[in-house]
Amino acid sequence: MTANDRGIDVELGHNALLYSTVDDYVKVIAAFVGAGVAADEPVLVAVPRPKAELLRQVVAGKDRVTFLDMCELGRNPARIIPAVRSFVHTQGGRPTRLVAEPTWPGRSAAELGEVILHESLLDSGMSEAPSATLCPYDTTALDPDLICEAERHHSHLVIHGGRRRSPTYQPGTETTLFSAPLSAPPWYAEEMVFDHDLGRLRRFVEAAARKAGLETTRLQDLLLAVNEVATNAIVHAGTSGVIRCWHDVDASEMTCDLRDEGHIGEPLVGRFGPYPLAVQGWGLWMVNHVCDLVELRSGEWGTNVRLHVGVHTASGGAGC
Repeated sequence: MTANDRGIDVELGHNALLYSTVDDYVKVIAAFVGAGVAADEPVLVAVPRPKAELLRQVVAGKDRVTFLDMCELGRNPARIIPAVRSFVHTQGGRPTRLVAEPTWPGRSAAELGEVILHESLLDSGMSEAPSATLCPYDTTALDPDLICEAERHHSHLVIHGGRRRSPTYQPGTETTLFSAPLSAPPWYAEEMVFDHDLGRLRRFVEAAARKAGLETTRLQDLLLAVNEVATNAIVHAGTSGVIRCWHDVDASEMTCDLRDEGHIGEPLVGRFGPYPLAVQGWGLWMVNHVCDLVELRSGEWGTNVRLHVGVHTASGGAGC
């Protein structure tokens, strides 16, 4: 892919860049971004901060490119689509270009699971405006299974500068991924059945979080998120639920897992943000922004929301 073979009908869509060297990474992205700048297309580059600094040195027209730190934006992958939609919606319907790298060494299994779900949702989440998206994956540093997932969720692959259709591309996998139950909480998780008495629920969470050493500000974020998820379960599912909380010492994070018998039919829930004048719709969008990671799955079996909040500030992994 170069600036000379730009063809908008070719580059529109969801492309995975499978790279093995820094030179390959820089060359392909610089050409992709440069072609967009030359065509007066808005360009958004969301990559981990060390790579953003590298790209700033080589991309043409960098003053016309919007850079975002994916280490901050994408720690919870559910925040990526809202940020991209916000960027696209300010462009008046013009074709846009996006470079988004939500994977890097050191991401947890839970985070990578959310990255895979995010990639499966991106096409439907960005269907309102024409866009060309390039998602880099480091084939030398990432698990081969993750590379296989990238090939499954991107219609086209860019390898050694050439672009071809992914032979294992499977559109429409988001429903299956979204409806698959999460893994069981650990045996040592503290458990409580919750109902309309949300004060009792908050006291339960606060006690567990203080035992884990959660800082006051992050405790308030967690209580806000738990209260919102439990309220949704009671109001929309019309049932009680079960909450399980535990402190993952290795990951240095507090996790609260809420389950109920309700069913959410929209896999993009919490990723669109509220309408400007809406009195409802803020709930799960807000939860995604106050927690470090949110896992949400729902099927005929019920709904499971797992909230992660770091006990201490984390770096985000080796790539950040």
